[in-house]
Formats: sequence, C-alpha cells, structure tokens
Amino acid sequence: MQTLSIERFVDEPVPVAEPETRKIAIIGMGSRGLSILEQLIGMARDDRSQRWLIDVFDPQLPGSGLHL
Repeated sequence: MQTLSIERFVDEPVPVAEPETRKIAIIGMGSRGLSILEQLIGMARDDRSQRWLIDVFDPQLPGSGLHL
C-alpha cells in the first residue's frame, strides 16, 4: 500500500483568505446607539478573525447628552 503526501502536489504555499469586513452603521448616538456601539466593540475584541467597519451618524454635535 502506498501513501500519498499533499506536499508532493503543492508547489506554492496555499494563500490564506482575507476575512470579510462586517459593515455596520449606527444612526443616532443616544442611549441605544451608544449601547449598541459598546456591544459591537466587545464583539470585535472577542473575535479578532473578523474585520469591522462601524460608521456612526448623528445630526447633533458631540457634547450634549450621551453623544460621542
């Protein structure tokens, strides 16, 4: 019985796939938007194999209420 090794058939290293980027938009940075942002940041820290792009939209200038 003969065994085969995959190394005999592969001349070049197998390329590693780039992780997909998760794109998320948060509309409004009130208490709910801020809470969601905090949860998403926690998820991104737990799963470093994913890329995250988080866009935040708020019509108000930062400084009042719970805005960034």
